[in-house]
Amino acid sequence: MRYFFILATLLTVQAFAQSDSGSVSVANLPKENDIVETFEVVEPVYMNYDSSAKFPGGNAALSEFLSDHLHYPMQALENGVQGIIKVSFVIDKLGRVKNVKTIGDTIGFGLEKEAIRIMKLSPHWHPAKHNNEPVAVYFLLPIEFRLSDE
Repeated sequence: MRYFFILATLLTVQAFAQSDSGSVSVANLPKENDIVETFEVVEPVYMNYDSSAKFPGGNAALSEFLSDHLHYPMQALENGVQGIIKVSFVIDKLGRVKNVKTIGDTIGFGLEKEAIRIMKLSPHWHPAKHNNEPVAVYFLLPIEFRLSDE
């Protein structure tokens, strides 16, 4: 994430406070390089674009990534729980997966938590493009948790 730092710079104005003894002292002001506040830079997320964001290697590579990294939650295994978790996230203009969350009905038993975890492990994607420039876009990915019949 990119952060901007607001730095307090003491120019010619200083704040003074009078102590109980009647003397004047400099108040507890931030030093020149102290970080006063941080905040994330928010970039626009496009709804219309010329080409979609793509997982490196395409959909087959995405399926392989999910199957290689997915850990079926023990609580779901023990209770025979399966289902589809819809994961919403942003692919930013650098291809990073950000703002991962689940949407829709909650199944529970650790499935939502695992779907979020696995998407946060995702490598950088090829970002979407609009007017030949990379842009941030929303992405919705259904992840199916299915128990084998064995």
